[in-house]
Amino acid sequence: MPEGEIIMTSSTGIEESLESDDLQGSFFSHYLVSGLRGAADFNLDGKVSLTEVYSYASEKTESRTAGVKRSQHPTFEFKMTGSGEVYLTNIGSTSPLLSLSPSEQGNFLIYDRRHRGLIMEFEKSQGTQRFIALPEGDLLVRKKRDGYYLEQPLLTQRGGIYHFNEQEGRKVQISTARRILFDPPADEKSKGAVLREGEIVRLRLLETISTKTSHAGDK
Repeated sequence: MPEGEIIMTSSTGIEESLESDDLQGSFFSHYLVSGLRGAADFNLDGKVSLTEVYSYASEKTESRTAGVKRSQHPTFEFKMTGSGEVYLTNIGSTSPLLSLSPSEQGNFLIYDRRHRGLIMEFEKSQGTQRFIALPEGDLLVRKKRDGYYLEQPLLTQRGGIYHFNEQEGRKVQISTARRILFDPPADEKSKGAVLREGEIVRLRLLETISTKTSHAGDK
């Protein structure tokens, strides 16, 4: 049984650890959690080892941050004695499980419907059955297709096993984040806000609009 100390960091000492509005958190933490829930179970033994989750989180973080033209390289340092692998999670212990058949393949995203947050994401290849540990609660599973998602709600409970059914999935168009510019006061610089897909925006009119006083082209 190995013993000792292991340190993982999300970046090197001369780099920033980047965060994402879309993920509502850091890149490294997002992929670390996704890996622990089963995305990093490379050998499909139902357990996630330290080696598996670090490899997964590191590769995904480096790949994703390269897309924003910034460098972030997670690091790994250990002082261990003994032999054997260090396991961090047992996927099938007590958590609700998402079971995906061998024929299923694609990119999946799991959301918390109540808080509108992205919990995890993972890729499923054809030919193997996969189990993903889910949190308990009101969730939404999305499978990414060309230009749209197939989504299915799940109400999960401790110890339950759930399946994704494409035939029952609702088709949702993929929309990119848009920057909305508002007319600021003359003494302020232009302000903007990035709206994520599905975000609710409440608008308030500064004056009443009517057909008697308004005309096409008015701002």
